[in-house]
Amino acid sequence: MSLNPLKRLMRSAAMRLSLWFAVIFIASVAGIFGLLYYLLGATIDRNDRAVLQAYLKDYADIYQLQGLGALRDRVYEEDAPPAQKSLFVRLASGQNEITFAKVPEDWIGFAQVDPGLQGSRQNSRIVRIPEDAERDFLLDSAVLPDGSLFQVGRSTNNREVMLDPLRHTFLLVGSVVVLLGLIAGAFFAHRTMLPVRQIVATAAEASTHVQTTRIEVDGYTDLSGTVPYNQKLSVRRAATVQAELVRDGVPSSEISIHGYGESNPLVPTAPGVREPQNRRVEIVLK
Repeated sequence: MSLNPLKRLMRSAAMRLSLWFAVIFIASVAGIFGLLYYLLGATIDRNDRAVLQAYLKDYADIYQLQGLGALRDRVYEEDAPPAQKSLFVRLASGQNEITFAKVPEDWIGFAQVDPGLQGSRQNSRIVRIPEDAERDFLLDSAVLPDGSLFQVGRSTNNREVMLDPLRHTFLLVGSVVVLLGLIAGAFFAHRTMLPVRQIVATAAEASTHVQTTRIEVDGYTDLSGTVPYNQKLSVRRAATVQAELVRDGVPSSEISIHGYGESNPLVPTAPGVREPQNRRVEIVLK
């Protein structure tokens, strides 16, 4: 018996509407955050890749136009203060013999996860390889016209680590959003149900001023669903109005409910057509 009030509350139209509005509100905010999270992560990754591709093109052009000596001078020039790019640069001949290599200190551990020269030739695109829990190796490779393999890499912050503050912010804001969603759901449900409550209250008041022995509540649907579903839906609609009448002081023993499903439409339509005027509840005083 202790669960009956809770069951009645969950079955009430106002509560169901409140929950629906809250779910829609919360899902919308979560969707916006998810899109923002994805776009921010994609932007970070795109910027990292663009920087790496620019260095690879610049170094490759210098090597092909001016030779290995000019490339070596340029790489170590940019590695000196105040620039200190700390880029990984590796050049291998067509026979995979290392011609030039510059390995920064933070790339020492790269040897353990190096995909290898032959693997890089077969997959000459930017790859992101985890370095540790906070940083990644980002490596770009290109096969030059003379068959040489040119690689440029840099150590970058792990995207998950960079986006971690955003996730914590979402968890904090999410609790507020849930609360606002419940409040907003209750508010919109109240506004939506207000005309229905006014009609039901009028019927309840009329039943006390007119000599009546019974109040008949009849539920109907349109033809947009299946017959069994619409039959159950019409009964639920009638039961919802019955609950509102009881809340307004009408004894439940004086109320009878019926569900007529798709029968007796106010506006005749073809099967499967949605018609708001046919989705209704009629209150009959007898």
